[in-house]
Amino acid sequence: MKAVLDGDVLRAFMGRFAGYGNPAAPLWFVGMEEGSGQGIAELSRRVLAWDARGRRVLEDLPSYHHAIGLPRHFVPPFPLQRTWAPLLRILMAWRGAAATLADLRRAQTSELGTPHGDSALVELLPLPAPGLAHWPYGALASQLPELADRGTYAEALRGPRITLLRALLMQTSARVVVCYGLGYTADWSCLVGTTLQARTTEGQRWLHACRESTHFAIVPHPVARGTPQRFWASLGDALRQSVG
Repeated sequence: MKAVLDGDVLRAFMGRFAGYGNPAAPLWFVGMEEGSGQGIAELSRRVLAWDARGRRVLEDLPSYHHAIGLPRHFVPPFPLQRTWAPLLRILMAWRGAAATLADLRRAQTSELGTPHGDSALVELLPLPAPGLAHWPYGALASQLPELADRGTYAEALRGPRITLLRALLMQTSARVVVCYGLGYTADWSCLVGTTLQARTTEGQRWLHACRESTHFAIVPHPVARGTPQRFWASLGDALRQSVG
C-alpha cells in the first residue's frame, strides 16, 4: 500500500481516473470532487482497486464502491446519496420519466455511472475529501509535493484535469453536460469553452451554453441551500426540450 501511495500508481490515478459511467453516455455530470471522510486509508483502497481493475478512465460506480468497501448506497435499504439524488432527478426527467423514490433508488443502484447506462459521473479533481475545509493528504507531501495543502493541489491539478475532461467530452457523443457548483463557474467556463447565458428555472438561476451539438448547464451544487427540489426535475425537462 505504501508503495502505491509513494509512486507512479497514485500519480497515474490523479492524472487518468475521471469518475464513473459509460464513455458513450449522452448525459454527463461534472462535479468538483467526491466526498469522503476516511483520508489516506480510503485513498489507498481506491487506488489499489483502480489499479487491480485495469486503470479505467471511467469506472463502474456500484461495483467499484463494493470493491473499496463503501457499498452503503448499493445494498438494502439503498439510502439515497445526497449529491446523487438531485442528479438522478435530472436524469429521470431528461428521459421523460417520473421519479418516485423507488425509481431513484433503482437508478442509483443499477443505472447511474454504469458502463452500459446513459450517464457518466466525473470530477474536476481526483482525490476525495469530506469538504473544502479539510485536507487529509498532507502526510503524503514528502513523496508528492503537490499534496502539501489544498491550494497547492488544486493549482497543480486543475489545468491538467480540465484538459482531461475536455478531451473525454470531445471523444463522446454527449448531448448534455451538467456541471454543478456555481462557485466553480470559472473552471466550468474553461471546460465549456464558449459563452454562457443566464437562465432561470423554478426561480433558480443557472447558466447555459451550446457548443456544436452539446448543451452545457452550470447549476448549483445539489446540496446547496435554497435550491427548491422541483428545480432538478424542471431542469431535466428544460434540457430535454433544448436537445429536441
